[in-house]
Amino acid sequence: MTEGAGAPTIDAQVGERLRAARLRAVLTQGELASALGVDRSTVAKWESGERAMTVAALTRVAHVLGVTPTSILEGSRRSAQQQAVLLLTSTLEQRPDLLPPMLATLEELLARPPSP
Repeated sequence: MTEGAGAPTIDAQVGERLRAARLRAVLTQGELASALGVDRSTVAKWESGERAMTVAALTRVAHVLGVTPTSILEGSRRSAQQQAVLLLTSTLEQRPDLLPPMLATLEELLARPPSP
C-alpha cells in the first residue's frame, strides 16, 4: 500500500518518534551516535526519515534510550501530546537554553492520559 501525497512516510514517522525519545533522554544526536557506534549523520538521517533503521539498530537505539522498540515504531496518529512534544523539541533545537523549563513541560505533558 502506498502513502498519500504529502503524507509522511513510515520512516519519517518513526524518525519523529526517535527524535522525541532521544530528546526525552536528553541526548544530542552526537551522543546517541557515540553510544551506538555510528556517525551522527546516521542518526540525523534516521530522524529525518531519509534512512530506515534496521531491526538491529532499532533494538540498540531503544536500549540506549530506555524505551521499547515498539514505542518507536507504533502510532500512526499524533495525539495532542505528541504534537506538543514535537513543537517543544523543535523549539529546543533552536534555543537550547530553554532545556530546563521544556523538560518540566514535557514531563507534565507525558504524565497526562492520551487524548482520544
